[in-house]
This record gives sequence, C-alpha cells and structure tokens, in this order.
Amino acid sequence: MEQRTNLNAVGRIQRYKTEKQNNAQRVVTPDMAKQRPTPMSIAFDYQINSRREEYIMKKMIVSALGFLAVTGLLFLRDYAVAGSQPRMPSQEVVGCICSIDPKVSRLTVLPYDENAKKWLSAKKESLAFTGKTIVIGLLKTKTTMDGLAGGHVLKMAHLAGIDSGGPKFNSFEIRSVPELVGERATLDINRKQSPPTIESIKLEIAFGGESMDASLGAGSSEVLSGKCSCTK
Repeated sequence: MEQRTNLNAVGRIQRYKTEKQNNAQRVVTPDMAKQRPTPMSIAFDYQINSRREEYIMKKMIVSALGFLAVTGLLFLRDYAVAGSQPRMPSQEVVGCICSIDPKVSRLTVLPYDENAKKWLSAKKESLAFTGKTIVIGLLKTKTTMDGLAGGHVLKMAHLAGIDSGGPKFNSFEIRSVPELVGERATLDINRKQSPPTIESIKLEIAFGGESMDASLGAGSSEVLSGKCSCTK
C-alpha cells in the first residue's frame, strides 16, 4: 500500500512537469494571436468606435439643421402670407372729446386742424368704440375702456404755465370713462368697420398752435390749457 501511494505521487509530479514543458513550448498561431487583445488592436477599436460616434453625431446635427431650415422656411412663408393680407385702414383724428355715451358705446369728437390751427366745428363726428378700445395716458399709463370703467387709473396733466425753468403742469388722474369728456386726444379710427370704430385714444396735453387763455407776469406767463370745449 505504501509503495502504491508513492508511485501515484511520482506519477502526478511527472504529469505536472510534462504539462509545464508543453505550455512553455506551445506555439501561438496567427488565429490565436488575433483573439488576444493587444494595445494596438485596442487603440484601433477605440478609433473605429470614435469615428462611428462622430458619424452618428454629424448625422444627427445635419438632421437637426435640416429640420430647423424647413421649419424656418414654413415660418417665413406663413409670415409672408400674413403680411400680404390687406391691413385694415385707419385714420388719426385729433380733437376734443365732447361727449360719451357708454350705454351705446359712442363718443362725439370735435376735430382740430393743426395745420390751419383751428377747430373744425362743421366736422364734429360721432364714433363707436368697444370695451377693447385702448386708452393711453401720461407716464406710460394705459388701459382699455372696459378697464377704465372697472377702476383702472390714467395719469394726465394740463398746462399750467411757463417760466424760466420751462413749462409747468397741473397733474391729475382719470378714474372713469365720463372723465374723458373735455380732454384732448388723438383717435385712431378704423374706417373699414361699420360704423367707424375707435381703436385707440391717446390723451394729449395740448395741440400745436392752439389758442389758450394766458396772463403775462414778471418773467413768466400763466397758460391755462384746462379742459377743451366743444362750443367753438
């Protein structure tokens, strides 16, 4: 039994030595070399992957640019079509607001000719307005007729005098639609609609060449623009 055990141990040692020698003498074939990753092959694979990713990225960019170009052309086409539509004609009239009837949404204006520097009593006109008609005051205050009826406030002023420091003003606020009566304004009127409808009302302090009451003092003059009158 002891002799058989020794023979088995010697056999295992001999097989270990034989396998070690065979491994040392094993020849690496070209096919086997191809299967082993080398630094060069790793670098080559990385380069291929980088180029593939770069190609995919460029393709995505080109697709995105193409989409934006098409979208831009469609936008320009729609813009050109919209711009080619006839614009609703409008006409500006400067004058004094004589009366306002909120129940029927109409006001009366007495026009003023700034070139001739006179009021045109024969051309007093009744015009329609809507709740969306814009009303513009001083100091960038702005609202609509509905907003003014709902409590919005407009800043306004009248000319109070002129001295060495320049013009002086009496400032006040307009808090309701009826308070527009007696104010000077530039009206933007849409004549295409029936009846002609006011799109915006821009309040004015005074008109060019307008004759006003004045009293001269020492080095100053008091010019009272106040509210305009339609009894011209």
